Amino acid sequence: MTHSLLGYQLTNGQLTCDYCGAHLTTREAFATHLKTQHGGALTALLAAGGLTATQQRVLAAVAKGQTDREIAEATGVSGSTIRQQKFRFRQKAAAARLYLAQYEAVFGPADSTVELLPVPTAASAFNLTTASYERALHQYVDWHGTHPRLSHWPKKEAARVALCARIVEDFAFTQHYDRAAIKQCLSQWYPDHSVLTRYLIDYGYLARTADGRDYWRIF
Repeated sequence: MTHSLLGYQLTNGQLTCDYCGAHLTTREAFATHLKTQHGGALTALLAAGGLTATQQRVLAAVAKGQTDREIAEATGVSGSTIRQQKFRFRQKAAAARLYLAQYEAVFGPADSTVELLPVPTAASAFNLTTASYERALHQYVDWHGTHPRLSHWPKKEAARVALCARIVEDFAFTQHYDRAAIKQCLSQWYPDHSVLTRYLIDYGYLARTADGRDYWRIF
């Protein structure tokens, strides 16, 4: 089975879990599935294959920022053993990068298909791909609550375009919204709802009247 950094494959609007093949309809549902069925993203990835149970525990502890001594005490091995394990992992990572470079030199890029995300004309210069769109959602959105929420507003413009493409899905094409409705909806995503409003309009996802009293979705 193919694995991505996101933990799922997106095909025709449907999410397929990399680890068990379950089909989910939303990222919120996938986040819940990943936590309840696989113990979280890191646990699922480490258990995907090739690592012993001890190696999984060591890597999970390293990811949490624990020291070699703390890991050794928790796993019942010596500190030197932990250092050797980490060294072997770095060696394997270097070998994997070399192998990938050799593969691509002979066969070309492992994934040569690039699909652009449909965006308004004002944002088309960023050439946003569906892959970068999914990475932005994975990096900047917390999907575990009752409503998705931004961890922070990114500095990169391409990431902002990607987030706007998802945020605007909360608005219907057939409905108009006043200021209060816009504030209520966008505050669920981010405390500074005004910055989201500005970017949604600037990038061409929403439009509004000159007096700012009426808003509607245009993309």
